[in-house]
Amino acid sequence: METKLIKINTLRTAEYNPRKISDEKFELLKTSITEDPEFLKVRPIIVNTHKGRENVVIGGNMRLKAAKALGLKEIEAILVDVPQKKEKLWNLKDNIGYGEWHNPLLKDLLLDLKDEEIILEDIGFSQDELTSIFDEQLESPQNDFSEDFYQNHDVIVNCKNDRERTLLVKKLNEMGYKYTLL
Repeated sequence: METKLIKINTLRTAEYNPRKISDEKFELLKTSITEDPEFLKVRPIIVNTHKGRENVVIGGNMRLKAAKALGLKEIEAILVDVPQKKEKLWNLKDNIGYGEWHNPLLKDLLLDLKDEEIILEDIGFSQDELTSIFDEQLESPQNDFSEDFYQNHDVIVNCKNDRERTLLVKKLNEMGYKYTLL
């Protein structure tokens, strides 16, 4: 892994990139870059060097688009050599908390990763988010539990944050489970 300046005209955006940006946010991004161009050095884009994926931007596609629109010729980039499966995962992880999704591309990308046996919730999507993206419940692995298993059990679940806890409570309520919050 190395960081260096790369000529913008040699870079390719990821064809599967599920991110979109509104005109208003794009203008704000361009203004941000114009007012503080040094930020592109401390938050470089991520570029793949893997054979067949050379110069594909994994993270920072919107920053690249703004830099092009501003007429910049070079941009700071972190160069990585990763296969396309990891490239797609990193693209999602880089984007999950920001911007807006282009839902058809996002759905296609998630289906590709699901086919490769990636657990989509591990990327950072909740089951509710995935359900709304797919507009259906994703298949869950079948279990081999007997009917005796579904009796009263004490289970402790540690949630990472309040959002996760709220989603869990909602799901438990929907499923009719009784629970006590600690």
